[in-house]
Amino acid sequence: MRVIAIIANLVQMAIVLSIFMLQGISLAGLTILALFSLLIIAAFNLLVLLFTGSSITGTIVKEKKAIIKRRDFRVGYAVGRQPKLGIGNRHYDVLDIAEGGTRISVGRHERLKKHFQCRIQLLCGDILSMKAVVIRREGDEAALAFKSAVEYRTLQKEKQVVAGMQQ
Repeated sequence: MRVIAIIANLVQMAIVLSIFMLQGISLAGLTILALFSLLIIAAFNLLVLLFTGSSITGTIVKEKKAIIKRRDFRVGYAVGRQPKLGIGNRHYDVLDIAEGGTRISVGRHERLKKHFQCRIQLLCGDILSMKAVVIRREGDEAALAFKSAVEYRTLQKEKQVVAGMQQ
């Protein structure tokens, strides 16, 4: 796909240059400006493709999606106002929750199974029963990935409750 995009940019640049060479000064001023703009955009896009591996628009869209995903789908909690995640008879504070997982506060030396079933009592009143996998341990925190995603509307409801508590 990258090779095709590079070839398309080179062809676009060749067409613009050939129009300049064939027509020259006989072109109208706005036409020359438009062709020159196309040439600059194609050259810039070619450079971006060669150095990053994706086009200008692809790079911008990826950055926006990452920002939006973090802002819209993750719910963070203030200390003391956290839902609880239960594994058997043990309970842990939830630091934040997203569609694909959560971070919990765990004692530094406390051991967790790699795979387990857990229940999360959210502040909005919903109770989630999830299968989870520990994907990372950092100090007093554990990052968990859920086997199935938390519903978007559940997170939206939770986000509204948390926002109401902060006011």
